[in-house]
Amino acid sequence: MTGVSSSDSGIRVSAIIPTRNRASRLPGAVRTALNQTVRDLEVVVVDDASDDDTPAILDALEQGEPRVRAVRIERRAGAAHARNVGASHAKGAVLAFLDDDCAWHPDKVRLQLEAMS
Repeated sequence: MTGVSSSDSGIRVSAIIPTRNRASRLPGAVRTALNQTVRDLEVVVVDDASDDDTPAILDALEQGEPRVRAVRIERRAGAAHARNVGASHAKGAVLAFLDDDCAWHPDKVRLQLEAMS
């Protein structure tokens, strides 16, 4: 399909979602990342020290889908730091960033990979 190959882990794309106190919005963003037509994708959600139900939501998302991984930051450091933490935990050859209150079109990643080829 595209010239971008998978990393050694077999994951081609890492979707990184920084979040803080967005328990009600986060599942929708994660769902749009998982619903991509490109299947060799992981979702790394970085929780920037949430004090709402976000940690419980992340636990449920991780248990229900092996492509979801949560990383928790103990002390609030901001969205830019959370993105950098996510990038350092990513296994994919390509990084894609998604905000916790946004949604992706199902072909977004495929179209971007094709544009990169």
